[in-house]
Amino acid sequence: MKNMISYTLKSQNYAEIKKALEKVTLPPDIAEQLRIIIRDHDDVTTAVRAAIRKQLKEASGIFAVQRLFEEPSSLPHLSEIDQEQKSDLPLENPVFPDNDEELEKKSKNTERRTPIKKTHALKAEDLKCPSCSKTMHRAHKKSVTIIRIAGLVEENHQIETCRCLSCGTTSEAACAEAQETRIGSFSVDTAALMCALRYAYGMPSFRLEEVTACLGYRIPDSTQWDLFENCGNVLHRVERFLREEAAKVNVVQMDDTHNNINELTQTFKLMKNGDVKKLERTGVHTTGYIAQFAAGKICLFNSGLHHAGEIFEKLNKGRTTEEQVILMMDASSSNTSRLKNMDLNVVQANCNSHAARKFKDLKENPVFEEHVTTIMALYCSVFELDKDLIKRPPSERLMLHQKHSLPKMEKIKFKIEEDLRNKNVEPNSPLGAAYNYYLNHFDKLTAFCKIENAPVCNNACERLLKRAILHRKNSMFFKNLVGAAVGDIHMSILLTAKENGLNPVQYMTALLRYEKHWKENPSDFLPWNFNATLARLNAESHQHVLS
Repeated sequence: MKNMISYTLKSQNYAEIKKALEKVTLPPDIAEQLRIIIRDHDDVTTAVRAAIRKQLKEASGIFAVQRLFEEPSSLPHLSEIDQEQKSDLPLENPVFPDNDEELEKKSKNTERRTPIKKTHALKAEDLKCPSCSKTMHRAHKKSVTIIRIAGLVEENHQIETCRCLSCGTTSEAACAEAQETRIGSFSVDTAALMCALRYAYGMPSFRLEEVTACLGYRIPDSTQWDLFENCGNVLHRVERFLREEAAKVNVVQMDDTHNNINELTQTFKLMKNGDVKKLERTGVHTTGYIAQFAAGKICLFNSGLHHAGEIFEKLNKGRTTEEQVILMMDASSSNTSRLKNMDLNVVQANCNSHAARKFKDLKENPVFEEHVTTIMALYCSVFELDKDLIKRPPSERLMLHQKHSLPKMEKIKFKIEEDLRNKNVEPNSPLGAAYNYYLNHFDKLTAFCKIENAPVCNNACERLLKRAILHRKNSMFFKNLVGAAVGDIHMSILLTAKENGLNPVQYMTALLRYEKHWKENPSDFLPWNFNATLARLNAESHQHVLS
């Protein structure tokens, strides 16, 4: 018992301890306890960790374990540990966690929200001892942490009714839950969450069915569609109001992405097999449309047999000729095909990200690397400046772009013209095609240096369309035009809220719950007015409950 074996936690060898226990005679109870702890375990068991942690608290730096047997074991002495191992030893006065949960928290160092704290007080009758009937004293508070996940629960309210046999008057028991706003059998918050998962976050119906089953109530895909269609019937007036407001704005961004509508695809196949001449167009697209206001933006989706130019014409029929509209788009001819039919003052601006991407794609080609590197360096400085000026007033932003960005754009143009004039680049090569694109659209690419509020690029609309692409990737197609229209309504409302910094589920929940209010004052539910409106409605509801 005099010799001490000093070692670190890393140097413990439980196989050696087990081997040494077999060579000595210990009291039966002690031997049985030790064998239970280390039996068939190569790693540290919970019981061993608890014993070591207790000894660590009592010792300083390294811990000492009294030798329980006469023969020395092969465990290393402290003097035998090399310098590298000594550097891993604990400090002189280490602080050790009390349990494994604290160790886990310290190792992961995860960020968590501030927990909701609730205090549960004892009543006077609880202080009486149930065994001896004496008064108990209050002890330290017990802390219990519970993490919950919201589940889907089916509530069946049986409301008792009565009827007068003389006059036929009926009455029923009061039930607040039965009076709240619902979409079919679904509460409005559940309906909004289901719509957001389906259309804003791209979860297909069959997968959503399995998720709801895990949450306690399976919602079949057919029931989901009934829910989405009913929500669309309520919210289509909101979406129509957003379209009317979008027609009043002077800065528009739009773009197209391919989509699939099964009904149209089947029609195309039948027409193609019957008569090819009847097949005039087959382009099914989802058009993303952003109307930029000073306070925020409205985002609209349109899926069907059309292109972006037709959607722009449809939304802007009521404009007057005096208004100037800045139209940001790519250089596709379909975006401008309907402008000649419109008596509208439109200033076109092309996306500089499209132009820069044509050069960036050639950067790894050693033949074009020298030319592309110079152009990309100039373009990057333009994008960095625009990023720094995003919160500046429009007039100041225009002035600084004219001062700093326009000379760089003209420098790119001068280099391109010089390379083509000196025949340093083959005009029919990929780099020559990028050069010609830049020269042909130079005036529209530099619109942000000439017109106030003109965007530099169309990245905002392309990011918006990624939601439609995600839906197409996961769900493959819309079944028919009705399904596409319902999807457009939900995506327009949910992503308008998201792009304005609102919670999409909360925004849609409020629209479903306060249908009567937004029918009377729809402008109160525009994204930039929503928080003030919701606070006012909640205050009025609370006051009504108190009265």
